[in-house]
Amino acid sequence: MPPPPDAQLRRELREALLEAYPTLNDLRMLVEDTLGEPLQNVSMAGDMPSIAFELISWARARGRLPELVAGAAAERPASARLKALSQRFQFPAAAEGREERIVREDVPFENAGDWAARYNRCRAAVCRIEPQPLAEGNAGYASGFLVAPDVLLTNFHAIDHAGWDPARVLLRFDCEAGPDGQATDGRTCKLAGEWKWATSPRVSDGGLDFALLRLAEPVGNDALAAGPRGWLRLRPHAFRPGQPVFILQHPMARPLSLAIGTVVEDSRSPDVVAYDANTEEGSSGSPCLSSALQVVALHYFGGRDRNRGVKAEAIRRDLAGRDDPALATLLAGA
Repeated sequence: MPPPPDAQLRRELREALLEAYPTLNDLRMLVEDTLGEPLQNVSMAGDMPSIAFELISWARARGRLPELVAGAAAERPASARLKALSQRFQFPAAAEGREERIVREDVPFENAGDWAARYNRCRAAVCRIEPQPLAEGNAGYASGFLVAPDVLLTNFHAIDHAGWDPARVLLRFDCEAGPDGQATDGRTCKLAGEWKWATSPRVSDGGLDFALLRLAEPVGNDALAAGPRGWLRLRPHAFRPGQPVFILQHPMARPLSLAIGTVVEDSRSPDVVAYDANTEEGSSGSPCLSSALQVVALHYFGGRDRNRGVKAEAIRRDLAGRDDPALATLLAGA
């Protein structure tokens, strides 16, 4: 990585960012798309120059300044200033076959510490959906994840079956296996009285197979050792074959598990992405994560040679088209 930029270089970068990204919304989208972080996690300043200054300081402290500059220049190819700055953060080109090289431009390097912290936040947001106690069998068990303090996203087909009795349903968070292989009890929560919020039917019926469920408690505000539990946001993503996919899930009602795979070619629907990550019964409703650990799809289907998820962008688009101010508020934070 190049040496830390001096004050003059930081000033040039700040001016270039403000010129190319003049509004708060412009800068927010850049930070979330490029760094995978909500802007409010980077800066709470009230004016654009201060936000840009704190953004550069934040990225510099985490070794992510080259990533920020490269992303900003790619998003604004007409900015000569950003293009020139991005070239100052590049290594000389490697000789063919002799030195390391970037093979996939769409899978950038990740700061290991930040990535691990984001992964832990993802773990905390995923739950096992239990229609009945496990002693009675795991039929109908599924997975889901928080998208607001008291709102869960899962599949429609996970709640649309004969065994679904909302009064009996438990949502179990933090159910993981310890070093001895024994599962922790985790933290449970019930559904709210008015539990069904927004749904879309199965993909086979022309829908997007999702359901937003209201919880009886704001589980996302739980105080955990690393801070508030939090929730996950739905992100648009440009899928390409070979990109990594991570799925946090409760397969066969087991403790929280991680499956890793890649995006594969599929022509079923523009709203659906296919991948070769493993899933089983009980994985329905799991978040599909990009290499930056952003929620880019909702897992819904298992096939013979590939699994599928509904793209997060399609779900956001569906919700945005509904006449519900509360959904607009949810999307603003998701």
